[in-house]
Amino acid sequence: MAGHPLGLEQNLSLAAASGLLALATVKLVENPVRFSPWLRARSGRSLALGAALTVVAAAATMATAVLVPIPHGQGLAAPPAVIRITRPPRTRRPTTEDPAAARLASLSAPLVGAVVKAVTVGTVPAKLAARAWLLSTSSARKTDLADAASVATAAIHHRRLRPVLLKDQTVILRLLSDRRDDLVAEHTRTLSRLHVLLADLHPGGATRELSATRAAAVLRQVRPVTVVAVERKHIACQLLADVRRLDRQVKMASQTIRTAVREHGTTLTEVFGVGAVLAAKLLGTPATSPGSLTVTTSPATPAPPRSRPPAAMSASIG
Repeated sequence: MAGHPLGLEQNLSLAAASGLLALATVKLVENPVRFSPWLRARSGRSLALGAALTVVAAAATMATAVLVPIPHGQGLAAPPAVIRITRPPRTRRPTTEDPAAARLASLSAPLVGAVVKAVTVGTVPAKLAARAWLLSTSSARKTDLADAASVATAAIHHRRLRPVLLKDQTVILRLLSDRRDDLVAEHTRTLSRLHVLLADLHPGGATRELSATRAAAVLRQVRPVTVVAVERKHIACQLLADVRRLDRQVKMASQTIRTAVREHGTTLTEVFGVGAVLAAKLLGTPATSPGSLTVTTSPATPAPPRSRPPAAMSASIG
């Protein structure tokens, strides 16, 4: 409050003043109220006075907290800071482009584009590269340089390599279709396990066309008696929960496939009987051209003809 640290004399003076104020409060306020005959006559008066003083103190505290600002730090308040932002002057960058290099780049751009269009990137199968490495005249030691040379040799001398294509929306459709197929297969397996357990729990088993709703209706009718039956019903309930979860996931996967097919812009869905799921499967399946490469380690040999016994031997056996 003073703006500077207090000395020893000031601290002792404040302590003495606090002691005098405490003594005066005891003599003039606390003892007269504590030993008052009017308050000691009835206990209700003491409780009422205590409650009234508590309310007054709480009200004074709230009023002080609202009206009096809270000081931060010590000493006088600092003046508000003024921040000024100055933008640096714009300077033009010196142009260091060589006009001869720019003209050469403009003249060679069509040639570079033609070369890029003429170059095709193909995939070299590992078996074909291995055959090229085995038939090479180099040493039999396998190194990275020898592998690279084998791949280059196979790519130069083979004309039916499958070209490398950029991954586009069809790859996304294939991934979504494979994910849905996995979910459907898992749903079928889980439903089959549930069908086996229901056949052991319920007389006559469950219907052949089983679903989550029908399985839940059958489980509500089962009243297990033995410990084995109780455990079977518990596992059946877990499988039923898995079936419902897979149902939701299959629906979500189908909705995602429909959205992806719509974004692809294909017209396959206009064909009668072709939905979004089948269209995604058809678009995502990589096409195999008639000239695609199929490498085998050795040519297929026909099976030897079956030998027949001589006529005399066959007649004697008959």
